[in-house]
Parts: sequence; structure tokens; C-alpha cells
Amino acid sequence: MAAGAVTAQGGPTRDSIKKLDQIIQVGCLTNAYSKAGTLILQERMQVSPVLVGKKLEKRTSRWFQLDTDDIEDFREEFRVWKTCGSFENRPPALIIETYLDTSRLKSGQSLVALDENGKRWDVVEAINSSDQSSDSSAGRQGKSITHVVLERWRIELKGAPTDDPEDFGPLLPTVYKKAIVLMRSIYTTTGILPAWKLARNSKTKGIHPALTTRCRVSSGDSRAFGSDTLRTPLFEGRGEVITDYVVGDLEVPVGRFYVSVCYRNQCAFQAILATPNPKS
Repeated sequence: MAAGAVTAQGGPTRDSIKKLDQIIQVGCLTNAYSKAGTLILQERMQVSPVLVGKKLEKRTSRWFQLDTDDIEDFREEFRVWKTCGSFENRPPALIIETYLDTSRLKSGQSLVALDENGKRWDVVEAINSSDQSSDSSAGRQGKSITHVVLERWRIELKGAPTDDPEDFGPLLPTVYKKAIVLMRSIYTTTGILPAWKLARNSKTKGIHPALTTRCRVSSGDSRAFGSDTLRTPLFEGRGEVITDYVVGDLEVPVGRFYVSVCYRNQCAFQAILATPNPKS
């Protein structure tokens, strides 16, 4: 029986599993999670670059023919994808959320969302309304919900490894070329979603802290963040609150690599002095 053939029990040999694991642990897949995450984070928040050497120079990643600075942010969270395997301990989904934090408002201030007519609607009131927060952990505990989610990116490996692990070698150059296209699609998408302008402005000096876009990273399930306010309507209207969009997918020997994003269609916000009727 060849080294990569199936065992008597019908599964791949230890040798084959080891080769598949190399794709995830030291091959392009681990770097795909890292690169995709960095592309999103650097476009949505003020990141801290990794500095190396005596001159404290930025360390650059050139994977997928797209230069990005390695970042200090969320380094612990990203370790999850460096220890995953092809059959056991498969990589969990990478979840990245972009949000605004209303707890940054000072006394006498309000965060308002602007509808298509420029009318103001109080955000804190919307995300804490009884019908929207009743199912959330914060709502059940009587705590005020302070985070309004703007986007949720999901990067995940679906499906099962190839039936013939020995045949993946010649495919890797093709997989890498297709991954280059996927990474460029991610980068392009970050610049056309509604939250892009808000994120760009949040990096300017003097922006109100409540208008600063922030990010959080989780492995597997967005419920780890607590209350889900992404689909909560912030004002009355006929339009859809969110849009689900598949950025792209890539067939790899260990399954299929998917990148998708769910985003708010309206991301116009202002921090104002509170008034008796902020909707006016």
C-alpha cells in the first residue's frame, strides 16, 4: 500500500494527515487567515505595527503579492490558527466585527444615526429597546448595551479534505494564485462598504471617541462578543438593515476557504449634545 493510501479502516494514513496538516500549519492556509485578518483590521482601526531591529523598522508580510505590515493587535487571538490540523483540531471560523462604542459618550452627549433624509435617531435608545435587547445576554441582566455592530466578517474552512491527499502537491501553485485574487478582493471590498468612510474618518485627529471604529476578533462564534446588534434597526424605514455578501471562496486540498461579510447598509453617525428629542 502506498504511503498516502487509505488505511484498512478506510481513513488516510498518518503520513497523509501530516502532509495535509502542513498546508494549514506552515503552508498558505495559515497565512491566508493572517493576511485576510490584517487586511480587514488595518482598514477599520488604528493598528500598531510590529517593530523589529535596532532601528525599530516595520516588519512586512509579502504573502499573496500584497504587502501589509505585521501588527501587534490581536496576536494572541490569531495563535488559534497556527496550531490547527486537517482532520483533528480543524481551524474554527475567524470572526471580525467592526463596531462603535457608545460608552465613550460623555454626560449630556448622544450618538445619533442619520437616515436617508438626514433625520436623527438615538442609537443607544434603539439598541436597548425592549424588543431588540430581550434576547441578548445584556438585556436579560438589565445592563445597558453599548456596542453597535457595523460589520461582521467571517473567514472559514468548510468541507472535508481531499480523498487523495497525495495529489495535492501539484495543485498548490494554482491554489496560491487564486488566493492572490481572493486577498485582493478582500482589500477592495473593505474600501466600498458603508463603514469605510466612518473608519477612515475615525483615524483623523480630534474625532469623537464614540465615532472611532473599533474591532474585535473571535474564533468560531460571534456570540462570544455578547449582544448582537448588527441586525438591530436604528431608525424607522423600509430598506433592509443589513446585507450579506460573499467576498469569495477558494478550493484547497483540505476543504473550501470562504470569506463573507454581513454589513449595515447605513453607517452615518454623529455625536451631538443631547436634546429632549434627539430624533428631531
